[in-house]
Amino acid sequence: HLPEYRKLPEFSGRFYAIVCTDSHATDLKVVQGLLAQDPAPAFLGMLGSKPKAEKVKGLLREAGIPEERVKLLHSPVGLPIGGKSPGEIAVSILSELLAFHHGRLPEAQARLAERDTAG
Repeated sequence: HLPEYRKLPEFSGRFYAIVCTDSHATDLKVVQGLLAQDPAPAFLGMLGSKPKAEKVKGLLREAGIPEERVKLLHSPVGLPIGGKSPGEIAVSILSELLAFHHGRLPEAQARLAERDTAG
């Protein structure tokens, strides 16, 4: 059993995070803590099923996390490459991170367009 998290590390600047713990409750705590940080992660992924993702998003909303922050959560994380083994799941997660990083996901493309027109 994992010990209680006392405090999440504080990040500055642009950072990416993937949440994958041994319990839904701990995943929720970590995701909520990351979304409360300023700045929030540029990319926040959480391993799990679609029902788990919807439940976590609902609990985040109930906890008062703003919708624009809830929308930052990519879950289930990973591109649908069809793999089921741990290695294939890891590749699918890294593929989504790289697609986001290179502006190939719709969310990333929208952010890049905003940045390019802002300045």
